Amino acid sequence: MNIRLSTKFMIGMGLIVSLAVGSLAVLFYEYVKTVYVQQTFQKTDLVFGHVDATMKYIDEELRPKMFNILPKDEFVLEAMSTSFVNKGVMDRFSDLFPEYVYRRVALNPMGSHNQPNAFERGYIKRFSENPEGELNWKGLVTSGNKDFFIHLKGVKMEKKCGICHGDPSKSPKSLIDHYGTVNGHNWPEGKVVGLVSMAIPMDATFSRLQQVALSIFLVGLIGVALLTVFLYYFYYVF
Repeated sequence: MNIRLSTKFMIGMGLIVSLAVGSLAVLFYEYVKTVYVQQTFQKTDLVFGHVDATMKYIDEELRPKMFNILPKDEFVLEAMSTSFVNKGVMDRFSDLFPEYVYRRVALNPMGSHNQPNAFERGYIKRFSENPEGELNWKGLVTSGNKDFFIHLKGVKMEKKCGICHGDPSKSPKSLIDHYGTVNGHNWPEGKVVGLVSMAIPMDATFSRLQQVALSIFLVGLIGVALLTVFLYYFYYVF
């Protein structure tokens, strides 16, 4: 009877310790996953900050200077269009960091490559319904059986954007010659007309975290097994 009770005790303790080790592995995975997602958000925020700084420089420094130099109705896209310059900069950024997927879209864009997909349309609508609220969203999204961290920021039509996206009759002739008068014009000031997004794949990172968590669990089980054998030997043999 004593042997049976002691055996049950050791089995019970082994199960309890195994459950504790499993819980520890799960907690480790969730904690590290949360920390990594927060760090990823900070990375996207840094990229957006660089983009905003570049566009602000064009708006406040480069474009006014170019207007003073160029003849009337001339507009150099490569130096004066914030969207055009931003696309060129981010294309080169993507070449250096292909895991970062940057997009800038609008409901009625001048260029067809800036058309939003269904997911982006949904968030443009969401931001549009509350233009004075928080034009920012971040989270994990699954697309095509892959996990992505996505950071979205709504783009609001501002007065300074009117030179390109306002009344086409007041836009520079060279800009109209390039894009026409149908798309990307007459955007109402103050309205959310599009968004920028940064997506980073997370599958590889989550897979590595799962492997580490599983390793912790397996090492814990091996430790429990060795402890059980030691106790059994000490109790019955020694």
